[in-house]
Amino acid sequence: MAQEPNRLLRLFVPLIVVLLMGGGIFFAVYTNTNRTSTTPPAPAQTPAATNTPAATPPATAAAPPTPSTPPTPPPPAPTAQPSTQPATQAQTTPTTSPALITGALHARAFPFTAAYDPIGSLTPKVKGGTYEMEVRFTPVGAGIDQLALANVYEDPQQTSPEIVQSFRPVRGSTDPRAGLAAMAANRVEINGAWVALCDTGDAKTTFWKQIEGKPGHFEAVIENAEGNVVARITRAFDLQPGAYEIQVHQSVENLSGAPMTIRWEQFGPVSPPVGTMRYGGDVRRIRFGFILPQPKDPRRIITADDRAASMIQYSKAIGAKDKSGQWQAETLWPNDDSKKNDLSLAWAGISNRYFSVAIYPLIPVSPTAPAGEGDARIFTLANKVDRYAVDTADPNYLKLKLVADIALVTTSTPITAPAGQSADVSMGVYAGPTSTDIITAAAPMGVAQGLQTIVIYTLGGTCAFCTFQVLTGPLHSLLQALHDFITHDWALAIILLVVCVRTILHPITRWTQRRMFNFSKEMAKIAPKMKAIQEKYKNDPAKLREEQTRMMGEHGAVYASGALGCLPAFLQSPVWIALSSMIAFSYELHNQHAFFGIFQKISPSWSFLADLGSPDRFIPFGHAFSVPLLGEVDGLNILPVLLGVVFFIQQKYLTPPPTAPLTPEQEQQQKIMKVMTVVMFPLMMYNTPAGLTLYFATNSTLAILEIKLIRRKAEEDWKEREAVKAAKLAAGIKETNIWNRKGAKLDKPEGFLARLRRMAEEAQKNREQQQKRNQRGKR
Repeated sequence: MAQEPNRLLRLFVPLIVVLLMGGGIFFAVYTNTNRTSTTPPAPAQTPAATNTPAATPPATAAAPPTPSTPPTPPPPAPTAQPSTQPATQAQTTPTTSPALITGALHARAFPFTAAYDPIGSLTPKVKGGTYEMEVRFTPVGAGIDQLALANVYEDPQQTSPEIVQSFRPVRGSTDPRAGLAAMAANRVEINGAWVALCDTGDAKTTFWKQIEGKPGHFEAVIENAEGNVVARITRAFDLQPGAYEIQVHQSVENLSGAPMTIRWEQFGPVSPPVGTMRYGGDVRRIRFGFILPQPKDPRRIITADDRAASMIQYSKAIGAKDKSGQWQAETLWPNDDSKKNDLSLAWAGISNRYFSVAIYPLIPVSPTAPAGEGDARIFTLANKVDRYAVDTADPNYLKLKLVADIALVTTSTPITAPAGQSADVSMGVYAGPTSTDIITAAAPMGVAQGLQTIVIYTLGGTCAFCTFQVLTGPLHSLLQALHDFITHDWALAIILLVVCVRTILHPITRWTQRRMFNFSKEMAKIAPKMKAIQEKYKNDPAKLREEQTRMMGEHGAVYASGALGCLPAFLQSPVWIALSSMIAFSYELHNQHAFFGIFQKISPSWSFLADLGSPDRFIPFGHAFSVPLLGEVDGLNILPVLLGVVFFIQQKYLTPPPTAPLTPEQEQQQKIMKVMTVVMFPLMMYNTPAGLTLYFATNSTLAILEIKLIRRKAEEDWKEREAVKAAKLAAGIKETNIWNRKGAKLDKPEGFLARLRRMAEEAQKNREQQQKRNQRGKR
């Protein structure tokens, strides 16, 4: 029987719940009222008062729009410092009482009357220069307006320095400051309120002033609603002579009377020059270096970059506009692969064919660091990496159908700055050649982050796996060793590399060529008998195959020997593919003259073989035009034509004669193959780097000489064997082979291929006999 409901309990339970809720509300109100006497709460941010960038502001065109509702108050300051870059003691102490963070925050606008002073120099070493680059600055976020290299040039004639970073303006904008500035400070979040630091929107003012007498040193001031200073931000670009590394020392000094929680957002690298687009199109890439999780690497010192997520093609990173025609920010890191495998970011960058620009923390960690200390290598300043895009204003890019310029924008983890102290948001910047040797020598902080892994010889994308990356590194090391220790000329080093590869493969080439030669001789000798067999058994295919096999076996002619001629080319194919990628992306070949610059000594303006990383340009056209599949063609290239001549000689004089009469269809197929080899392959090589064409031309020339010598020796051995056979036949000594070997002692043991051949032939013979028995049984 059901129990009677407890009516008294139903009355008291709601009453107790109401009392508890009321007490909790009273306690919360009382506590917050007492806190206002010591630390004011963070004010509610409004779009108009926080100076947050608009939906499409200059220099931050892809920045997220200002929220239409006030953000929630910031969480309590954490007790442990989340950033690996700890807050440092403020270098200056406020002389007045601290300003409270009240009302909306904004950055103070300074008058801008003169250009900022550059750092470094463009004076090359041959003229006494000591710097590797010159860096010019822009008032947009105190970022980089132009970064040019002093000892590297765009062209072999060395008329223009290589520019690896420059301000990317927005197409159609009348504001000269509207665009993307590399390494510009975008904004800072203070206790949940974002403060813009990039562009005031007025060409006469800027948020940043250069510290007097200190080029590359800048200062910004954050004020509250009453105009009192609550924070001071300093940026110092430090460039040492002989270095490709810029150390950007940045700090946010807390001048308020309470702890401050900040997040730092700034630009990283922007679109580098695309260069001349040939095979592969736009080869620029977004690159990430990462650290493996602690279970796989307890010391957190291994930086890996062999995952597909660590390389994003530039065209893919651009993305597409939304329905309103605006570029939206897109998060590139963390990506799906990094989340799945618990990867931590070590560095981020953008690279083109020969140059890279990357950012990373300024915290060197020794390879022998104990477990856990390697966590300092995690790039907390780039806790999130977004891609911003603007419509490109470069007319050359528009001709190439490149519609947008992009920039990487990093957002840090929350960092706590106690009252009177500074939060450090420093970082390192590498801007220079994509070369392991140069990075190792001229970017020590980058090396500590594993930045040398940015050097990779591949087009990326779907073809990355088939470029045999395991071979590109050793091939590059061998080529560089040949240059540094033997030839001191890159063209001669490439030729010597061909000699090395062909020497390694010579035993295989010799073995296959001798087998092919013997096969063709034996087939030519029994050709009349084979033709007679074809006529006799033309209506019985099974018997025809049996008799042909028997005839070939008696004379030692095996089809496998004829097919072995493709083996050396097959074994060299991985080398050719890896070498193509290595030469295409090897900085060491950039603007390097061939054969000690002999052609430039004849005529300084002659561009023939002046750059082994580009087509030979025997006769330059003076302008470029686009050809489908080839890319931009800017000259008459003679090396591919010579390559076609070499292939023609190889086809004409080294192709063995047919072992049997050819049908009209087979003759037509052979002609097509010859045309493909002699014409199509050199045409495909027309716009490739001269170093690669030189390799193939040298390889084919040496192949002609090598095969000619091998066949000459094989001809001598053939004649000698035929003389021995004739002498034995005259003496009545019967020759032994796999068909009459019963009871006879062979001169030498049966080889592995001979055994396989005999077993296959016996199996085929047994199958045919079984078929005949089955047919007789059915009758």
